[in-house]
Amino acid sequence: MRDAGDKILMKRLHLHLSGDQKGKVTTQTLSVESRSTEFPRINPLFQSKEYCIYYATEWFHAGGYASMAVLRHDVCKGERTYWAKKNWYPSEAVFVPTGTEEADGVLVFTALDGVSGVSHFITIDATTMTEVANVALPVRIPFTAHGEFYAGVASATQSLATETMLLV
Repeated sequence: MRDAGDKILMKRLHLHLSGDQKGKVTTQTLSVESRSTEFPRINPLFQSKEYCIYYATEWFHAGGYASMAVLRHDVCKGERTYWAKKNWYPSEAVFVPTGTEEADGVLVFTALDGVSGVSHFITIDATTMTEVANVALPVRIPFTAHGEFYAGVASATQSLATETMLLV
């Protein structure tokens, strides 16, 4: 019964300001309908601009509720790419820009290794979705944690890799 419930679907609303459909709102489902998609993020430099790529947490990734992944969905190209490991449970991924292009950056998040019970701080390349760094943490962090990245919190001498991520 747990796996049969309604799914959370990512939808894009189109507010038609001109043309044949002026004044109408249409929707486009972006999610895979057998999965749930939550916590969408885009490159913060693209807020209020046209963008193609969003990142999100995906539940039911390989069929069951406990199968989770971090999704990169390029809506313009219709391509989905994932970071996923069996029995690993990622938290909300945060995009950290490193350049001026839409996908220039990394995603940072915590993930709980369900087998060992050890939490990890993960950094992945936002274009390829491959791991850049995976650091085991000294404390267990629930995979339902939310995070936010605050650029400039670290001293000017520290690199991007050592800046601050706040988990709440």
